[in-house]
Amino acid sequence: MPYFNEITIAAILIAGVLLYLIRPKHKEKKLMLISKYRRVRSKSLMLQDLLSSHILQNDSDSEDLRPGVTYGEFMRELKKMHSYYLSEKTYIKLKNSNNIFFLKKTDRILDEQEDQLNDIEKELLVIAS
Repeated sequence: MPYFNEITIAAILIAGVLLYLIRPKHKEKKLMLISKYRRVRSKSLMLQDLLSSHILQNDSDSEDLRPGVTYGEFMRELKKMHSYYLSEKTYIKLKNSNNIFFLKKTDRILDEQEDQLNDIEKELLVIAS
């Protein structure tokens, strides 16, 4: 194995060049994901405000929103979802992370949260009308 050192150095250089070329695309995706996170987070907070004001104006904390679910229970579930998936701690972790797998997982979770929030928004807009 007379060329082992040269092969190792060449492999490291090739890996470095590939990582250098991939990095700008990765940065763009990360910035888009952070933007998406902020959008979903603000939507969650807006829906919490909307539901909270409806509960306070109509004193409907213990009234049924759906069969078996009260407004208060729904509000607590919405807050729990927000604190688990859209907290400031998660935002900081996302902002500081360069782990591709974590970013993909977070993107998938944000898609799910956005879909759920869209459904909730439709439901609350019907109630608010």
